[in-house]
Amino acid sequence: MGVKEILEEINKVVENLNYKNSINFIEELERLEEGGDKMSKKYTGRPRKYETPEQMQEIINEYFNECLEEGKYPTVSMLAYRLDLTRQDLLRYEGEIEAERFKNCSDEMRESFRYTVKKAKQYIEGQYEDRLINDGRSPIGTIFTLKNNYNWVDKQEIEQTNKTIEITLED
Repeated sequence: MGVKEILEEINKVVENLNYKNSINFIEELERLEEGGDKMSKKYTGRPRKYETPEQMQEIINEYFNECLEEGKYPTVSMLAYRLDLTRQDLLRYEGEIEAERFKNCSDEMRESFRYTVKKAKQYIEGQYEDRLINDGRSPIGTIFTLKNNYNWVDKQEIEQTNKTIEITLED
């Protein structure tokens, strides 16, 4: 069985697989057919959900517009859901730019992904802050979210001074 026949068999199987992963696999097989010696390992781990930051931004914009139309406040968890990511995966797009899923990206694209998520979270944080100030309801949930998602802290400054006291004992 030649490479072409194998490719035809693979095409039948990969119809049920993730399209992007299938295309990458087929491209590697075609590269082998053209004389490549080994399949190159681009990266390991879960592949990115989005090929470009613009694809991600499009879904973010849809979610934010929907929230505005419905009078709802956006949340990080719901944003992750809309992007078909877990909350932790979304945070990884922002923070772990060196993660395996970005190994085949240019530095510019890595920074674009990071910036896209950072700006989305910044917008959500601004919405929470607005809610904290302008909403007449109890702020407890908003404060909880700001502390846990945006590193807000209740800060108390305690000034401590050491005083030296001399005691002289006489018999």
